[in-house]
Amino acid sequence: MPAPQGGGNASGFSVHLGSTLCASPSKTQGPSSCQNSNRIDIRMPDFNVAKDVVVIDMGRVLSNSNVDVNTEGTSPGCMSFPKDADCPAIMGAFGLTYDGVKAAGPQRFIFKK
Repeated sequence: MPAPQGGGNASGFSVHLGSTLCASPSKTQGPSSCQNSNRIDIRMPDFNVAKDVVVIDMGRVLSNSNVDVNTEGTSPGCMSFPKDADCPAIMGAFGLTYDGVKAAGPQRFIFKK
């Protein structure tokens, strides 16, 4: 099989922003709590649903990540699991704490037009 464009080892690069390390009484019941909720607080006080548009720029989310290479032994891309070397820059772009490291600033990928 030929190497993907860029010559890295990734067969695709996904981003899954989901809660991790969740406690649940069983596999069929929803979790009662999660150590990492991975939820983004977005406020747009002047947003008008009839006129305004929200743009999510995934290029900005991925701008500090090498999407041609995936960390060996991990899911393709960043699945939000702790200790995945593909996640720190992505979670930082979302403005989220990851593996105990706070983001350098607020999210920087959602814009209102």
